[in-house]
Amino acid sequence: MKRFIIAFIAAYIFLFIWGWLFNGVVLKDVYAETPNLWRSQSEMMSLFHWIMGFYAVQPIPGKLILYGSIGGLIEMIIVGAMVGTIYKPTPSEKTVS
Repeated sequence: MKRFIIAFIAAYIFLFIWGWLFNGVVLKDVYAETPNLWRSQSEMMSLFHWIMGFYAVQPIPGKLILYGSIGGLIEMIIVGAMVGTIYKPTPSEKTVS
């Protein structure tokens, strides 16, 4: 159970950092191309706990969807590898069939 909690915390921290790095640094210029679609930085920060993007109701550029999808895929691969590495059963925990 201890490794599960550590894996969960590690994944959560990674997802938070990845989201900031990918969206706040890597895609910063892409977001800047469409300022009329986004709240101001101060307003976003005040609503940080509710931030979600909705492609179906906002005219988000295809380039942003493509890059966001690629980033999400990379993010989930890394999180899966992290959780698998941390939570992998030790040889003594494996059952013999």
